[in-house]
Amino acid sequence: MKNSKSIIIGISLLVLAGAIAWPYLQFDKSEEGGRVSALDGRLSLDLPPGWKTVESLNPLANLKVGDPIADVYLIVVSEKKSEATESTLAGYSRAVRERLKASLKSSSERGPWNISVGSHRAMRYEIPGVSQDGMDLIYLHTVVETPEYFHQVVGWAEAPNYLRNQNKLRKVSDGLREDGR
Repeated sequence: MKNSKSIIIGISLLVLAGAIAWPYLQFDKSEEGGRVSALDGRLSLDLPPGWKTVESLNPLANLKVGDPIADVYLIVVSEKKSEATESTLAGYSRAVRERLKASLKSSSERGPWNISVGSHRAMRYEIPGVSQDGMDLIYLHTVVETPEYFHQVVGWAEAPNYLRNQNKLRKVSDGLREDGR
């Protein structure tokens, strides 16, 4: 009798542990990846496995994605060039980087790297900084210039996660496409 009680308790604990862990196990195995789009389908971003839309990020962003397991995130904020306060890629990049850095307790920057994203000119910087709540973050900040828009592509993670995921962040950033270009 005592043995059967122990077995029933043991099985009950396993079932309870499984019920608690199940959502997390499913989440770990989910590989959404794929493509997300914005601006009526004109703007798209290819996502690697494990990445998905994260609606809770910046409300101004056209695209909000991340890998919550790796704790790495990326947003795209698009602004029509005709409405931007700066008319050049370098000027726009400087203006939006300054706003980002002003939101941090402390920051520095590395760059620029003049790159191409799709067939478009882009400028990239890394911005290490400390958030207002004391988190040590690194941002991968890329501005892509297209004929009609400046697209600000901002990826970030806490410093140790960034170092482990910087290549993936670059690949996601470099996957931005406007009208398939």
